[in-house]
Amino acid sequence: MPVTVSAAAAKAPPVKTPKATTPKNPTAPAPSTDERAKALSELLAIPTAVLVTRRMFADAGTVQAFGPRLMTEIAKIAATQPRVAAVVDPLTKIGPFSELLSVAVIMGLQFGVNHGQVPAGVMGTVPPSMLAAQIETEIARAEVNALRMQLEAERKVREIKAEIDEARNEVMAQAANAA
Repeated sequence: MPVTVSAAAAKAPPVKTPKATTPKNPTAPAPSTDERAKALSELLAIPTAVLVTRRMFADAGTVQAFGPRLMTEIAKIAATQPRVAAVVDPLTKIGPFSELLSVAVIMGLQFGVNHGQVPAGVMGTVPPSMLAAQIETEIARAEVNALRMQLEAERKVREIKAEIDEARNEVMAQAANAA
């Protein structure tokens, strides 16, 4: 007996098309020239700190004076040259940590100034006497405010006690008049 196949059964099975998948780590858009320049400029705190700790103040000043412009030019090149961007962009990923690093470096330098290891003025540092005066001023303000609050509280207590005494006298006078 011959085998017959219907037209529907003769068709090839439907082909399953795989779903479009998105990469697990989609590529972030490239940072702008300004973002690259800012991120790179923030990293200048590292060589500046190294130079200052080695007492190479002129070199640290050179990094501070010309580094930001250099980083801006590098960022401009990275905007048009993928090979440069491939080197520069990972540095810009440091993002918020570069701000943290900058603050930590300056704080470390201020400790150096406080202990006579670094001259005041480097990267915004100030003489230790200025910081001490600021803290002493804050403490004195807090003490004055506390004393003012205490005096005000004592004044209110006196007023309330006077009201109590006045009310007692009224009660006693009424009791005396009623008797």
